[in-house]
Amino acid sequence: MRIDVSITDIAHQADMQAVVHAVNPFMRAGTGIGAGVAGPIHEAAGPQLQEFCEQHIPLAYGSAVLSPGFNLVNNYIIHASIAPFHTEPDAELILANALESIMMIVNHQQIESLAIPALA
Repeated sequence: MRIDVSITDIAHQADMQAVVHAVNPFMRAGTGIGAGVAGPIHEAAGPQLQEFCEQHIPLAYGSAVLSPGFNLVNNYIIHASIAPFHTEPDAELILANALESIMMIVNHQQIESLAIPALA
């Protein structure tokens, strides 16, 4: 396994099969769609992404769901429900569960390359 760390626009990772979209249970990041990496992902993926998200709420903390990449250069988006560390006492456990959920999807779909932003 190779791990690379980079500072770049997650919505334009042409060499990745999938990107992770960190969300809250309402399938939004932080305070709304424009927060964090969600804004660039939603903007690049197009309106179909929001339609998908609306069909999967609420997404329980620690769980993840797979969608197509829509208009992204990536085949897939993995939406992972993450709790805010500053308000949720179990945020560390929720993050661990979310990472496990992400990896279960990666293994099931045989995804070979994944871009994960800083989570929580």
